[in-house]
Amino acid sequence: MGVLITTVGSVILSVMFTGIIRGGLSEPSTLIPSIVVPLCVAPLASLWGFTQAHKIAVLNKQLAKLLNHDPLTNAHSRSYFFDVAYNDPPYGSAVTLMIDADRFKQINDTYGHDVGDEALKHLSEQISLNCRKSDVVARLGGEEFGVYMPDTNINTAQIVAERIRTEISQNPMVVGEFSIPLSVSIDIASRRPGEQIKDVLKRADDALYRAKNNGRNQVRVETEYLPELENAPAV
Repeated sequence: MGVLITTVGSVILSVMFTGIIRGGLSEPSTLIPSIVVPLCVAPLASLWGFTQAHKIAVLNKQLAKLLNHDPLTNAHSRSYFFDVAYNDPPYGSAVTLMIDADRFKQINDTYGHDVGDEALKHLSEQISLNCRKSDVVARLGGEEFGVYMPDTNINTAQIVAERIRTEISQNPMVVGEFSIPLSVSIDIASRRPGEQIKDVLKRADDALYRAKNNGRNQVRVETEYLPELENAPAV
């Protein structure tokens, strides 16, 4: 359709300009070239132009995917996670889940890094399947994932987090002849009024570290650890 519109437009403009320059189109020797030339040239030129525009659009889409997604797990990238969180109005409610794979080093040491990569993909898939469409699932680094949940309260976040933990712990990853059990520790931190996402993640990360020391494969709410954090020795 675009090629047809471009061709018709080219013919009309060609006829108009030829008529203006020649002072009329009464002679066939004047009218015919003004029609034939754009009919031959315009379809090829417009087709080439539309093809190039399509290639550019595809490349831009691929570039955006590379920038916004982790290439291994296909979860969102760390930069995309922070962009969404920073641009979310700070006065609204929001909750962040910090999800860390338990004893992940043992998987790499026992089965190799290739299997470790498959484990990360498996975790990413399970986390995404058990989150809502509005949640942003990202790989923050290594075996650590984050879920940003806008317009969410702690109670809803706990339900989602427990669903993630249960599904992962009850569905071992199968790679070849190996059935490898996996588990995650999850901490939940809610954003306080006017608080930046980096501060939420810092509180969640501190609490997650202590939660893992008190046992893995569990969901913890960051506020449960506030008294402990105040009296905890430096680590």
